[in-house]
Amino acid sequence: MLAALPIPTSLYRLSATVSGEQPSCREIWILSFAILRWTILRQLCLGFFPCAMVYAARFYAMLSAWLNGAAVMFGFGLGTLPSVMGVGLGVPWLRMAAKSTLLQKLVGLAIVAIGIVSALPAATISIWCKLG
Repeated sequence: MLAALPIPTSLYRLSATVSGEQPSCREIWILSFAILRWTILRQLCLGFFPCAMVYAARFYAMLSAWLNGAAVMFGFGLGTLPSVMGVGLGVPWLRMAAKSTLLQKLVGLAIVAIGIVSALPAATISIWCKLG
């Protein structure tokens, strides 16, 4: 099992530095290619396990006419692109912001507030919805 999993290049370099052996360029290239191949294979496999929204869009496209189905999936892809890009671009910022004690306290307060609101009776929450 372990032979099938690639060793990350950075981990391999670290172990080589600790043991005193420096890997050759060929070994690093082979490991990098194995990691890339494994990543592509994993992403192709994960593509067969989409979320429920993708299933709904696929079924709707399947029930549409041929060209309409393609347009539905193209529109779905364009519609999800901003959120996917936002997550991809926002993760580095979120990692930096997560170290902020102010943000940690605000997130903690938000969790407590959600817990309090979810413990309230449904009639109280419905009153709040009618006020807006």
